[in-house]
Amino acid sequence: MPLINNAVAIPVPSADMGFPGFVQFEMPGQTDALVLSQSTGTLSQRGRTQIRASACNLQLKQDIEAPKQAKSPAFPFSSPYMDKMVHIVKPEIIEGNIEYPVSLSDAASPEEFDPTVDLWNISVDRTYQERLRSFNTYVKYSAPESTFKYKDCFVNSFSISCEQQDIMKINVNLWAKNREKTSFTGRKFPLNSRVVDWHDIFCNLRGQFGVVEGRWLRSFRINVSNNLQRFYTAGSNLLKAQDITPQLRDISGDIILMGRHTWLAEHARNNAEHCSTDSSIEVGYSSPCTEIFAANGFELVIPNVLFYVEEIQISNDIFESKVRWMSLPADKSMHTYPTISGIF
Repeated sequence: MPLINNAVAIPVPSADMGFPGFVQFEMPGQTDALVLSQSTGTLSQRGRTQIRASACNLQLKQDIEAPKQAKSPAFPFSSPYMDKMVHIVKPEIIEGNIEYPVSLSDAASPEEFDPTVDLWNISVDRTYQERLRSFNTYVKYSAPESTFKYKDCFVNSFSISCEQQDIMKINVNLWAKNREKTSFTGRKFPLNSRVVDWHDIFCNLRGQFGVVEGRWLRSFRINVSNNLQRFYTAGSNLLKAQDITPQLRDISGDIILMGRHTWLAEHARNNAEHCSTDSSIEVGYSSPCTEIFAANGFELVIPNVLFYVEEIQISNDIFESKVRWMSLPADKSMHTYPTISGIF
């Protein structure tokens, strides 16, 4: 086997599967916090939280462009060049999505802690110097040489969704400032657990139309988008963003109703007759788990919700109506942490 620059030969690759990989979050202050375990009575550090990721495509990407140019004829030939001749190396982009189911694990160690509440808070809280806080993410894709630490991750979007006869899913889109290779092998694998599914959750719509209870809902989706933007500086000798900053936030989503809810539909159609809105969406779940590291559940209260006119159509399937919505939580009650949620 020929060697490149007298380097050691790389061994023949093996067929490594993806399921031995892992995703871990290291939230601000996690490595320093001491937590008392009810089961053992001992203090331990709240270390990195390992999740049961069902998908992860967080990765470093870099584009290369070959721009078009006007060229003179190629000497000594008289015909023009037919190919591009210059290229531009674009900045490194580190981003991707991570999806996982919400867990009901009766956690016996801090590494089992479901990170949903932490992720939500760090996604919506801008009270820290009026900026989003960053955290580190560790990803082992499979083989040891494919383990990376993504430094200074920011949440670009946070999505909660659930459909009837399905599980509650969390999807976060992360942007990071840097990536470095690490030999970190991970902590013990998470214990067995039941995940939150459609019968564990509650979702209520409240407003002048009354209350639309969960028995109307076929599915729901809540999405918080921080609309991150990368900023670059000249002369830094690095093809990386100098900073990542959130823009004005968008809070939106949609619900699918079984049939058509007349009061909600008429309320949405009369939006022009109202000067403001006090409608809200409540969604969450409760957990029977008792261990201190286990999540007791959470409840999100999305305020100042505007509902769009429903979308309906005829098909051979069940009759449903889709209602999109947006939230404008710009009132004084939203200025405290956590920004738009009541979490317990």
